[in-house]
Amino acid sequence: MAHPVSPLRPGGLTPETELLTPEGLCNAEDLCNSDRVYALEPDSRLVNHKRVVAVEPVTDVDDVVSVETRRADLRVAPTYPVYYCMNALPRPRVTSAHDLPDRFEHKSLNRWRSPQARRLTTIDLTDLTHRYQTRVNYDCHGSTFRSQLPEECEPTRDHGHGGYWFDAATFKQFQETLESLATTVEICGGSNSRGRPYRFDAIDFLRLLGWFVTEGSVYWSNTRRTAEVKIAQETPRYRRSLERLFGRLGLAVSRSSRDFRFSSTVFRELLERLCGDASDAKRLPWFTWELYSGHQRVLLTHS
Repeated sequence: MAHPVSPLRPGGLTPETELLTPEGLCNAEDLCNSDRVYALEPDSRLVNHKRVVAVEPVTDVDDVVSVETRRADLRVAPTYPVYYCMNALPRPRVTSAHDLPDRFEHKSLNRWRSPQARRLTTIDLTDLTHRYQTRVNYDCHGSTFRSQLPEECEPTRDHGHGGYWFDAATFKQFQETLESLATTVEICGGSNSRGRPYRFDAIDFLRLLGWFVTEGSVYWSNTRRTAEVKIAQETPRYRRSLERLFGRLGLAVSRSSRDFRFSSTVFRELLERLCGDASDAKRLPWFTWELYSGHQRVLLTHS
């Protein structure tokens, strides 16, 4: 079916205009072909990320139109398409920026929804990072355990009389078999680091990410060769929530009157990569907008 050609010209954005991408905010001038940006389909009001197919400078702009709203001020080319709705006419409409009348009733399209997404039940950290080792523990004789391993499933070394270490690639390839043979499996950054759980209830792990984005930080310990993850919190009711959360996650933490801490180079690398390493660089994880809306709500509210 042929689609009618829109009477609106593409318009343009000023170089410093910020666009939302799966990796966070990005200035328009920094976009490249093949980058992805979040885009709104006006009629369905679905938000999804789309690939940038071309970035072209606009050279015939004689003026810039300022569009002031309650939450944002836009500076765009006069021919830039502006989508809006009104109290009496909620269906989205579109006009050029220079034709947008100065009316209070015009509203931005603030209510949108994400594409239907699968509801997660568990989150496995080994699906999100490859910077780890696993410690596979067993309660049988070592030779018995080794005899049940697939031919190419070779441990990197043993740890005492109760288990073996496996690198990330080997563990991921033979994960189902290793988990079926093991009494417990732990994830860690190296032979001298403490093992931690790696599979969590999805809701609880999203709560942890939400707390880290808002109140978390990471740093290297002065006394130990490991990184520490800290969640700052002094409010009693929120501290009780965090106590229960860490208990459900199976993460042993140290407490002070101001924060909760646990050591893990694996969690440090993963949390920094997903959410940023400092307060001015914090961001929501790249997969936020692919989550079921109920999961998004948990991530944003931690509850």
